[in-house]
Amino acid sequence: MYNPHEVELHFGLLRRTYPLSITDPTLRKPALAAYRAMTEILSGLVMQPSGLTMPDASGMYHYQFAGPDRRVDVLWNMGDGPRILTLACQCQQVLVRAWDGATLALLRSDNGAITVTLPAGGIPLYVVYDPPARLDGSGEWFEATGYTLQGAFQSYWQANGGMAQFGYPITPEVIESEAGSLFPRVVQYVERGRLERAGFVHERGNPASPVQLARLGDLVLQQQGIDWTTRPRPGAVGADCRLFGATGHQLCPPFRAFWEQRGNGDEQKAIELIGLPITEPFDATDAATGTSYRVQYFERARLEFFSVYQGTPYEMQFGLLGREYLAGTGLQP
Repeated sequence: MYNPHEVELHFGLLRRTYPLSITDPTLRKPALAAYRAMTEILSGLVMQPSGLTMPDASGMYHYQFAGPDRRVDVLWNMGDGPRILTLACQCQQVLVRAWDGATLALLRSDNGAITVTLPAGGIPLYVVYDPPARLDGSGEWFEATGYTLQGAFQSYWQANGGMAQFGYPITPEVIESEAGSLFPRVVQYVERGRLERAGFVHERGNPASPVQLARLGDLVLQQQGIDWTTRPRPGAVGADCRLFGATGHQLCPPFRAFWEQRGNGDEQKAIELIGLPITEPFDATDAATGTSYRVQYFERARLEFFSVYQGTPYEMQFGLLGREYLAGTGLQP
């Protein structure tokens, strides 16, 4: 982030722009996102003197913070190369967050310990242990994952397909920085996607606050090194298929009927819940069971058709993009 040619580099959290506009993508300096993430993640916690390392012989800093219902480790590495670190936590899972609040990974412990890779150069990671308490005691708590849906996210989840479309919540509501503008947004990861709140952070508990689905289909393909915009397009539109000029890909049976049904006759609704197709359908095999199925990626989802379940509610399923996106960061060696 260092830029010696920026005259305001060494002071201030905002750039001086006139007129002042909160929508200006250049307004917020990285320091503002870093400060906002630190104060939000560590709010209400106290540093534990017994867990202080500043630094060790290899240049690694490690602070531990704790409160009544959660713990956070803050780590960064000033050494020449990355450090692989194993933390004894006596926990089931941890949430790893970046310097700007972005959720990087959801890691499950191995015999009460988790392993993270600290990059060189002093980039901090926040390791958040234990699900925090419910934000205001309301909403629906899911024992399977230990997280709660409430407010606008709960309303959106219930009104747009619930468990079949979204799956369980796998993180709490967190504040992340929007790519490009560093604008704060409240998000919550579910097994099959990421819910994002429009508007200001103080609207976190407002049930009427608009919610949208992130473009995780696109992001998961990027993690796999696939640029769908450069992939081959179909030479001809198949029978009973529909070609979308915006992406150059077609929607064919059996995905087309499901896509149209999810929109309930409203194409814009289908686009909001699933998105436009960004790949052609292809065959895949479940490594655990050997079951073959048909797959197609969309902007906000991945649809999976299982012919072995044809005629049952399980023949068409949403892929676990939320879990895969968080697992795809490479934090765990």
